[in-house]
Amino acid sequence: MKKYITMIRLILLNELRNREAMIFSLLLPIAILVLIGESDKSQIPYIYSGVICIAFGSIALIGVASQVTNLRENGILKRVKLTELSLNKFIYCIYISQIFFMLGQLIIITLIAIFVYDLKFKIDKQFLFGVAVQTVLGMLSLIAIGILIATFSKNTRAASTIGNTVIVTMLFVGNTLFPSNGWPKTVKQVVKYFPMNNLGDALRRTLIYNSQSMEHFVFQTLCLLSCFVLFYVIGQYLLNKTVTSN
Repeated sequence: MKKYITMIRLILLNELRNREAMIFSLLLPIAILVLIGESDKSQIPYIYSGVICIAFGSIALIGVASQVTNLRENGILKRVKLTELSLNKFIYCIYISQIFFMLGQLIIITLIAIFVYDLKFKIDKQFLFGVAVQTVLGMLSLIAIGILIATFSKNTRAASTIGNTVIVTMLFVGNTLFPSNGWPKTVKQVVKYFPMNNLGDALRRTLIYNSQSMEHFVFQTLCLLSCFVLFYVIGQYLLNKTVTSN
């Protein structure tokens, strides 16, 4: 157990030293919150959930993807696979470390929203535990996608480019920051399964508007769980295959 704790701590420290990751995963979401908050404070209740999703997406789709790609490029993953730690257990450490980092993002953004922009929560207590589970599933789903991106990326620049493309698509096509009412019906049918869309909707309905329903809760949870399982299985398989072949 001690070696896993040490590994998680080292991954977190490496993340904190990465200036690019810190800018995109923490400073950028805060900047978006501040810019929108200063221009129209009434928008804070709606965009709060979106900013949380942007923060999670930035660290998972860009930070994790670049980090895993860099580890693979430098042959570290191949060496890890030959140790008693094993590649799969090392990836589990990455998952856990990123969840801790994301919880830090969540706390910081929430404190700014409350104390600077006077965000008021109207919490649906019936789904409070459920939204906590959904939040973790959302984190896991995005991290799994980030690792999957790493398997397709030749280098860290490619991983960053693909990650940025994915997060921008989820951000503007989905219902993350802005309502997707203007998009064609076919597009809306597709984006409703996006993990960022479902996580943002769950946070918004449960914490902000007190409008969560069992139907929405089940749909959101199943989508997040399905995304995690699907991308985790594919990502782990391709990563093991890629590391072995290199």
